[in-house]
Amino acid sequence: MVAETIHASGNRDGLLDEPYYRVKDFRLFEGAAAEIYSAYAEVDFFIYKDIAMHEKRKYRYDVAARHWDRYLKVLHFGKDSLP
Repeated sequence: MVAETIHASGNRDGLLDEPYYRVKDFRLFEGAAAEIYSAYAEVDFFIYKDIAMHEKRKYRYDVAARHWDRYLKVLHFGKDSLP
């Protein structure tokens, strides 16, 4: 996300010195519900200094492939809810 922004603008001026993320939701599944995907995570990424915007990503853990699969990436307007 940071690399895409730097590539598009050519500089880091509008980016935070230390981008950060917040895990908004995390769930583990059991039984039949966990045969394909065993976990779910919703994460907000914050990279901009002066723009009240963040990227929301949703992930699910693919049991067969043994990796996190990102299946949604959306930009949202709004500041971080925590200081």
